[in-house]
Amino acid sequence: SKHKKQGGEPADSAAAGSALWGVSAASSSGNVPVSTFQLLRSLLRGWCQEVEERQNPFAEMMTEHFYRWLTRPNSSLYDPALAYLVRSLMRKVFLQMKAECRKLGAKIIYASLDKLVVTTGKASVVAAQAAVDYIAKAIVAKPLFENISLMPLQYWTFLLWMNSSNYGGIVIQDAGGEGGASGEPSIEMLWNMKEYLPPLVQSQFELIVAEFIYKLAGFHAQLRAKNPHIAHSSGDAAMHNEVIEDDDEETEKTGNSSSVTAAKGTFYKRLIGQYFTRKLLEAVPQIRDACSPAQQRHHDNPQACFPRLPGSTLHLPG
Repeated sequence: SKHKKQGGEPADSAAAGSALWGVSAASSSGNVPVSTFQLLRSLLRGWCQEVEERQNPFAEMMTEHFYRWLTRPNSSLYDPALAYLVRSLMRKVFLQMKAECRKLGAKIIYASLDKLVVTTGKASVVAAQAAVDYIAKAIVAKPLFENISLMPLQYWTFLLWMNSSNYGGIVIQDAGGEGGASGEPSIEMLWNMKEYLPPLVQSQFELIVAEFIYKLAGFHAQLRAKNPHIAHSSGDAAMHNEVIEDDDEETEKTGNSSSVTAAKGTFYKRLIGQYFTRKLLEAVPQIRDACSPAQQRHHDNPQACFPRLPGSTLHLPG
């Protein structure tokens, strides 16, 4: 899978510029006069030309803050109808860019105005890098997206994704040069859900999830090594590409996609139903004793208390 971010000027301003570029003045609607729309587009185009041709720092500052001035109610440039029109155009351009990504063979895991997470369906980082480089060049080559820069930041060999605040996987950092991905793989995680656990338990949560990711990714690599002709289909999302360790003789039987799918189901049940179930059941009494109300009062340890955070819905001891 591949992690990309828009680079260059702020993503909102870049998207706003692309929206104004790609829509004719006749499409201006609502209470915004066509002349106002044309003037705004000419103004932004002039700033961008100054930046590209003369590296004018003042024009660069204007383009960077353009979207903020246009949409903040306390700005002198703010007009509700104009801000709504630009946001609508930005959304249309954004949806067209997502459609273009899908058309070029990528499956979108997550998309926002400043970040794209996609899976290419490739079996190696080198192949994924080549695929995403091609996709990025093909997208920005279109006039509608010429003001948006797509810069790869991270290559994930394995990604377990819940949402933009809860994910983890094995990542290879991108050096940003011609060599592409480089360095040793490492586990990188961001789990906002752990913040709702007592601090005493958070490190244990991360260790268990990291081990879960490591075991899944390990068998996934083993499966690819023994069945090199089996590639990931573009319809497989990163969070569905999870496998676990199993006996060699069982793995060798996976000669086609149906048998691989059946083997994965067996692996999941064994890993979760046996290994991690036993591991978690052993940890529960320890956590319960450490975080019990009696222990909290006796030791006066805030690390054993459940935090009161926005979004907390359970009345837990704390």
